[in-house]
Amino acid sequence: NRFNEDIYLIDLKTRETKRLTKGESDIVGVTWHPNGKQLVYGVQRSDNRQGYLLDLKTGKVERLNIEGFSFPAFAKKEGTLYYQQRQEKYQIASLNIHQEVASSPFPILVSDFNHKFPNYSPTTNQIVYVSNESGNYELWIADPDGNNRQQLTQLEMTVRYPRWSH
Repeated sequence: NRFNEDIYLIDLKTRETKRLTKGESDIVGVTWHPNGKQLVYGVQRSDNRQGYLLDLKTGKVERLNIEGFSFPAFAKKEGTLYYQQRQEKYQIASLNIHQEVASSPFPILVSDFNHKFPNYSPTTNQIVYVSNESGNYELWIADPDGNNRQQLTQLEMTVRYPRWSH
């Protein structure tokens, strides 16, 4: 994945470099723990944000289990951790613009997961879209009403902007 990011620790005197994380998709903030022996950082994977506590001595990473966690900062005196909590939810809706009476958008794919970038095929009478139901944005298809959903890929990476072939 060309969007991978990592956290490195560099000793400014010796220039010794130590890689602390491996292949994170999007690091959304990092801060020193007041004890100076740990880091707290946030990661976004397929629009799901999560926080982690990293022990610098052992390399152990502990998940904080705070959904939407990003951009942490400590109040040094009190030891209070502040962070941005952000959750993005995308759904797919439809709107018939050829009706004589105006209507409102009708959600066809709504869940606790994100569904994005729909593209309709008149040949197959299906929509192709991406969803993070599996933990990664993968390719899915469904009927125009959102029924008969089927996951097409298991790439375990981010897929974006699917289009039907002509």
